Amino acid sequence: MPRAECVFEIVRFFPQLRPTKSAKTPQAITGTHKPAPSRDEELGLTAFGYLRQYVRSFIVVVDDLDGDMPQPVFQRYRGAVDGILRKPGFDSRAAVHFLVSMVEAYYFAHSQAVNNVAGRNVLESDHPTDVEMIRHPKGKLKQLWPDFRERVHGQQIIRILDLSHVLHRPTECCWLRALIAWCVDRIRQENAFYGTLEPTTYCLGSGCKSPTSYPQ
Repeated sequence: MPRAECVFEIVRFFPQLRPTKSAKTPQAITGTHKPAPSRDEELGLTAFGYLRQYVRSFIVVVDDLDGDMPQPVFQRYRGAVDGILRKPGFDSRAAVHFLVSMVEAYYFAHSQAVNNVAGRNVLESDHPTDVEMIRHPKGKLKQLWPDFRERVHGQQIIRILDLSHVLHRPTECCWLRALIAWCVDRIRQENAFYGTLEPTTYCLGSGCKSPTSYPQ
């Protein structure tokens, strides 16, 4: 953000969407016989309304993957967005990305941020391998730091988490790098950078990116 003419804001929180084989009976809007929009339609309509209101804006739908199979979950979200945004000028302005398996995984890539907030050495060092492969990172962190509170301490960690440090190993954090790379590509598209962004930043040039989420 300091390098570009852009801001990020949370438009809305939605319940998680997951693939389901069972068809749900549409619910009617109270007092009418009109069907209420499904959760998928509501997500797409919210994205469309924001993009129509702010001409140079983009929408990023972000969720924890949390052990689910990525492709079906991605297709559910992508279908929800595409169902509404298949209109000229809108279809390339929204993307779906995942934190894998959840945001707490990335805390393990910057141990100093965690230790600074905790006031003690919770993590002896940065995780030696890809943090996106850690199973149940929130539970693991709570085992090491029983007093950890995600809404309090998580916000404090996020403020000082060094994204360049988290993404400094090119073969790791493919899902997170895909999210950052997509945002960077959109900012470049709008010619909104104040200066140059080197390919080595976040290993954008050489680093892995999720083949599922990056090509959007």
